[in-house]
Formats: sequence, structure tokens, C-alpha cells
Amino acid sequence: EENRLIAWSHFFGHRWRFELEPVDGGTRVTHTFDWSTARVPRAIELMGYPKSHPANMEKTLERLEQLVTADD
Repeated sequence: EENRLIAWSHFFGHRWRFELEPVDGGTRVTHTFDWSTARVPRAIELMGYPKSHPANMEKTLERLEQLVTADD
């Protein structure tokens, strides 16, 4: 969806997405990780990614906010 969604698929089939939603004063960004489409979703679960990725995804969103709100 143009100007609303950035998504990509990893070689192993799982997907990452940034969903962009206009809100008063800016844009809400939702970052998701979907392993239901992975070639071996159980392997992703066994490696612990569903538990470890949320903290890393939060850091990515914080960094994105820093980049777009930084003074020039």
C-alpha cells in the first residue's frame, strides 16, 4: 500500500513490516515480525526469535524516531 506500508520477506520466508498511519502531529509506525509464512516456523520459535525480537524492534522504532526528529 503506497505511502502506508513497507514490507519485505527474508530468504527463509518470514516477513517484516512497517505500517505507517497518519496521526495528529506526525505518523504512527507499527513494526511487525510475522513468522507464520516462514519455511520452517518452528525453527524460528526454537531459536527464540519471537521472544527476543520485540525488544530489538522497539530499539529500531526509537532509532527511527531519533532520525526523523533530529534537528538539521
